[in-house]
Formats: sequence, structure tokens, C-alpha cells
Amino acid sequence: PEVTAPVPDLPDQGGCFIASAADSGESAPAVLVLRDFRDRYLKAHAPGRAFVRAYYTLSPPLARYLEAHPRLKPAVRAALAPLVTVALVLLASSWQTQLLLAVLVCALVACGFARPRARAGAY
Repeated sequence: PEVTAPVPDLPDQGGCFIASAADSGESAPAVLVLRDFRDRYLKAHAPGRAFVRAYYTLSPPLARYLEAHPRLKPAVRAALAPLVTVALVLLASSWQTQLLLAVLVCALVACGFARPRARAGAY
């Protein structure tokens, strides 16, 4: 993996607060993947930096809540698993693979919207 340069208008505040609280801390594999995704993809453009800023504002209280309610941790880890998987695939794949995945996702979404709907009163 390439080393990323910090973005001047966005301080590096360490790991992913919620993932760190849900897992075994900042050195957990899922946290490292999400941090790398943040640095490589989100910090690279203005909308991503805005998302990270909002996350830095909203996440600490949620992480504290999660620390106070450890029974929720498995559910949060399960909810984060698809995000970690997508981040890992994007980090480990070439731009051609990423483009193919994007086309496939768009096709699946389009097929979902193109399905015929049942008419009212039809059995």
C-alpha cells in the first residue's frame, strides 16, 4: 500500500472511533482497513473530507455509548462488516476491477428498479 500524505484542512484523529470501540481497539484489522480507506479514498476529495469531518463530530459520542453498552458490539461489528469488505476490495483491486464492480452494481440497481411491480388488486 502507498503512504498517503495528510490533507491540510483535516487533522488526523487516529482510528475509526466506532470500529475501534466495537472491535479490539485501533490495531484491529477492520480498523486498519477503514483507516486506510479513509486516507486513500475519502481524504482525496472534498466530499470525502466533508464526510470525514462529519464523522469526527458524530462518532465520538456514539463510540462512548458503545463502550458503555458492550452487548451492542457484535451487532455493530456485523453492521460494519460489509463496509470493511467493500473497503478491502477497493484497496486491493486495480482501477479496472473497480470499474467492473461499479458497472455491476449499477446494473444490479437498475435491474431492481426495472422489475415489474404488482398491480393493486392483482393476485
